[in-house]
Amino acid sequence: RNPWERFLSEYFYIKKVDGCDCEDFNKKYPTFKHFVKNNGIKCCYYAHDFPQIDFVFNSNHGKLTNFVGRCEDMQYDFDYVCGKLKIPKTKLPNRNPTKHKHYIEYYDEETKQIVAEKYAKDIEYFGYEFGEWGLISHAHRYIFVHIPKCGGTSIEFALLKNEGVNPRDSGKISKDLKEKFRIWYKYEGEYTQHRKIDKFKNDSEKKYF
Repeated sequence: RNPWERFLSEYFYIKKVDGCDCEDFNKKYPTFKHFVKNNGIKCCYYAHDFPQIDFVFNSNHGKLTNFVGRCEDMQYDFDYVCGKLKIPKTKLPNRNPTKHKHYIEYYDEETKQIVAEKYAKDIEYFGYEFGEWGLISHAHRYIFVHIPKCGGTSIEFALLKNEGVNPRDSGKISKDLKEKFRIWYKYEGEYTQHRKIDKFKNDSEKKYF
């Protein structure tokens, strides 16, 4: 999960459950900025503040899992695991939600840096950036790249190769796999496929869907 979003969500969750392990939480941390600067995260329940990478690697740096799903694509990634395990897919419930605006609206440069330092390993290993959902968001079909004159076919080929599939062997590419890595572009207000990036009119249209 994006560390900055996770930190904010924890703040609102602690408020929701009356301070978790801290008395007078709202008095001690009246704003999110107070919460960040004064280590208010210590009030959370056990393990809620652990770096996420601690759940992926053990103390000897051995990897504990061969797949890491993302909160941003939880349903998609859960369905992927169900498919691998050959068990029925089911819709995940949204439990213990907190209500707030997009996380970027709560941070300034100081608080952004504090969280970045606390979860530096998560940010580096999982590839998160402030203000971004991640490198790839399957649920929204967003892929942001900065490769000049690179068309959608090249990107699809790279993704398919990562799955161990020869992209030129169309007979071995399943329908589900094609759907998973279908690349769409927004061009002149319409969505299309396989249009090279040098044909876009301006930088704002260099977004892949």
